[in-house]
Amino acid sequence: PTMEEAMSLVEPKKNRDMLYIEHVFDKKQEWIWTSDLGIASSGWVVDFYVGGCIDGGFIILSNAVVYLRAVR
Repeated sequence: PTMEEAMSLVEPKKNRDMLYIEHVFDKKQEWIWTSDLGIASSGWVVDFYVGGCIDGGFIILSNAVVYLRAVR
């Protein structure tokens, strides 16, 4: 999704899983990549744990799980 589309999922208050997204979504996925590019061609990320968006140019820990879905 675009950043605007992904940000439309962000809720104004945290849910019972402490995420800013409807509780019907899986709590394992605390953030998602968007199709929009940020600094140095990295993607923008919508973070449901903090309730906002950040440039995806950050270090990913070795035990992190990254979810990607191809869109054609």
